[in-house]
Amino acid sequence: MSQRCMPILLLNMGAEMVYILEQRLKTLQNVGSEKSNKVLQDITYTMLNRKFLDELFKPQDLHSRKTMRHFFEKLAHSSIMRLNETSMDKLYDLITMTVKYQIQVSATPEQLLTITINHLDGMRELMPDDRDLIPLLDNAHAMLMSAYRNSQIWEFSLMRCCLLTFFQDTKVKVSILLREGKQLESGHFVLYPHDANVDIPKESEYPGIVRYYEDGALMKTSKFPAPDNYNFLPDKENFNLGEAKERTTRLGFNMYRGASHPIDLKGGGTMSGKNGASANDTTTDSGDLTLLLALMGKKKETGEKEAPAAFDMSFFTDAADEQQFIVESELNVKRINASEGRKTLKDAMKEMEVKDQEKEKPKKKKTRGQDLAEMMDEVGARPETAKRGGRAGSTGRGGAASRDKTPSRPTTGSRPGSRSTTPSRATTPSRGGREGSATRGGSNAPARSASTKRRAPSGKRD
Repeated sequence: MSQRCMPILLLNMGAEMVYILEQRLKTLQNVGSEKSNKVLQDITYTMLNRKFLDELFKPQDLHSRKTMRHFFEKLAHSSIMRLNETSMDKLYDLITMTVKYQIQVSATPEQLLTITINHLDGMRELMPDDRDLIPLLDNAHAMLMSAYRNSQIWEFSLMRCCLLTFFQDTKVKVSILLREGKQLESGHFVLYPHDANVDIPKESEYPGIVRYYEDGALMKTSKFPAPDNYNFLPDKENFNLGEAKERTTRLGFNMYRGASHPIDLKGGGTMSGKNGASANDTTTDSGDLTLLLALMGKKKETGEKEAPAAFDMSFFTDAADEQQFIVESELNVKRINASEGRKTLKDAMKEMEVKDQEKEKPKKKKTRGQDLAEMMDEVGARPETAKRGGRAGSTGRGGAASRDKTPSRPTTGSRPGSRSTTPSRATTPSRGGREGSATRGGSNAPARSASTKRRAPSGKRD
């Protein structure tokens, strides 16, 4: 849903910008009515340009506050008025907080469309005699109805969440909201004032009803007195231009009209220009906004004469007031040095290396059985020649050679298993091995290796 938020965000913030500039231009004595009307017309015509709106209503991601600040700076300078960076910061903070308040206190998500149409009606009330403005407003109204009229409540809820995320952590204190009790000194908004009525949807119920269920069945119902006054909203909303009295909310209309005090910020602002996009910063988040800025620079469709000379305007009474705003705004900014603790590319590559896990595994102590099994595997893996020659050349304990010639049993007159009168072993066997056992068949055979020989079944050791 974030790709459908840009038209609602830009039209609401643009209309609030027109409201604030109209109130500020009236308080300046050195700016005549002709120049004031020219400023409002230039900004309104640029924002409601047909080609500009065609690109605006295409699906696109919601841009950052830095990029939007850069956009509204271009929009303000599309007229003959010029603002310095500090005045533009103050103007953008006023626009941001006003629109955030309207979206946050809206009774239902569907009121996003109602608030946007109220802004269109509010711009028409500022310039009622401008006939060139009426078709531009009608075109914007038709595009809003085509894009959002058939949207479901869950779609409006997601768009409302996206917009509130855009305004997150913005807590600039606005003087008019503080005086009317709609904002606290901490910058938070008062959602439900004690003296005001609270609007609730038609399908809902009055707060204060408690129902008790057991096994899915309603057991009893109790009530407690609710502290506020609640009003049900009508079933259908009136979205027609020029019929604002029949709408469910007055959010979106010019709240600065008839204000006895000038618009001001208390406690400084956010210094969007110094921490975000400055006047010389032309970077944008994507190509979509670049195209919007290009379309914004084109001449409007009314074909008017050349504009009067440009003039500078400030949102401060004097230089001391502006300097105080800068000092207070600096206190609201938390600066973080991202370069501290930054690792070099070489260190980062070392951390990303995948080390050999086999080498890192701690060596475990082998048990006695594992040692014996490895020894047997080594013996079995030796070649046959190594096995035969291994112990054949070794000497016995007494120093004599271990390979002794053993006389074979007589083949005549003997049976297998019978004892022979001839001794089966040599008279002087060596102590170093067991190669002295007799072989069957009567032939002399070489001694077997230690891995294959067997103990002789008969005979005694010396």
